[in-house]
Amino acid sequence: MPKILGTNSADRWEREIRRQLAVQLPHDWIVVCNIAWALRSDGGVVKDGQCDFVVLVPGLGMAILEVKGSRSVRVGEDGKWFRREEHLRTREVVREVPIDEPPPEQACRNMHSLARLACERLPRSAFPGAYAFLVAYPNGVVEGPSTLYDPSTIIAKPDISKLARRIKEALEARMHGSSRQDFTAEVASRVAQIFTNSTFRVAGRDTPLDAREDGAAIDELTRQQFAALRGAFELPRVAIVGPAGSGKTLLAMWKLEALVE
Repeated sequence: MPKILGTNSADRWEREIRRQLAVQLPHDWIVVCNIAWALRSDGGVVKDGQCDFVVLVPGLGMAILEVKGSRSVRVGEDGKWFRREEHLRTREVVREVPIDEPPPEQACRNMHSLARLACERLPRSAFPGAYAFLVAYPNGVVEGPSTLYDPSTIIAKPDISKLARRIKEALEARMHGSSRQDFTAEVASRVAQIFTNSTFRVAGRDTPLDAREDGAAIDELTRQQFAALRGAFELPRVAIVGPAGSGKTLLAMWKLEALVE
């Protein structure tokens, strides 16, 4: 079972792919789920992004995996993508909904954004391994060839049981002469730390209001200590009870010094 980081998704098919990844992938692979970011682009504008899964493979690199639950997808003659909604019982197409951004284009954009982020944080001039994207259709099958996207970029329902092999093949198809040895298990863990934002912290800082409240608490504690001390001196026998650090031992020392004097 691989190391799986990040939160689970509310989407049915994303949860199914996460379950399959947990069952199928080797133990030394790392899966980061449901990554969202808002980063400044080269043009100086902050842009949002979201990725379903990032799979980090020691000895190979990083695979971006986008999951689409659509059963049927069509690309029109003008290049626009449509998601087909079908009748639950008859499976007849009820309507076609245009897709704002083609899934492969979305996955490709996310791949380059995350590769650049990793390079900036490592820091390296080039990503230390291969990186690839895949779009998974766990509810559909591919019926026609794509002239723009290599078969390694698409995972349909028949190949959902072969996720490890398909991810590995997608990365190997992108090696470009990259050194496999550069993407070590240590580098994979560092990249996972970057993508989980695990170094982020919010530290407390006292304000004037906090100082006034602390002063009031200290003053109250001092009055309580004084009352206990007065009881210790004026009463022949007294029990002083309080939590650790409340000053019980200090009062006992003062009483002892007074008796010695």
